Amino acid sequence: MIVSARLISLTGIATHLLLLMCFAVLPARAQGTGPGEYRVKAAFLYNFAKFVEWPGGRSVPDSTPFIIGVFGPSPFRGELDEILRDKMVGSRAIDVRLIHSVEEALACQILFVAGSAGEELPQLLSAVEGKGVLTVGDAEDFADRGTVISFMIQDGKIRFSINTTAAAAAGLRISSKLLNLAQIISSGGSL
Repeated sequence: MIVSARLISLTGIATHLLLLMCFAVLPARAQGTGPGEYRVKAAFLYNFAKFVEWPGGRSVPDSTPFIIGVFGPSPFRGELDEILRDKMVGSRAIDVRLIHSVEEALACQILFVAGSAGEELPQLLSAVEGKGVLTVGDAEDFADRGTVISFMIQDGKIRFSINTTAAAAAGLRISSKLLNLAQIISSGGSL
């Protein structure tokens, strides 16, 4: 019994350390739009998909792609496609799309909103409200304005905040392991 409890505790610690390596301490230069920064953000987007549960996600056919959309001028310059090539979310292939309209955003499981698209943010958030879309903003204040996750750079490293109110409104369940690595915002936005 004691050995079993210690094994479970060690497994939990190992999982938490692995998450820290994947998320919390990935370095990035605070140069704004350097290619290193967006390679790291692309890896984050893939890892976010592993730690979020979408409404009705278990009933989606394997042949349906998992869509990651990018709204606004794409800062990724191919990094997202390169990092996500041949990757899967569960048993679903990932399809990266440039999103040009609110209607296209509704098809996404993850919607990355470029920082330069801030003026369109209220309209986007209103359109995807309650639709099970994980919105990820590329500006530090986007989670305060209603996205579920927003990126920020602190001490030269990419970090992220999670708006738990926005996640609940979207019908998303975020793993406590991911929440433990984030700055938590529990209100705000227009959802």
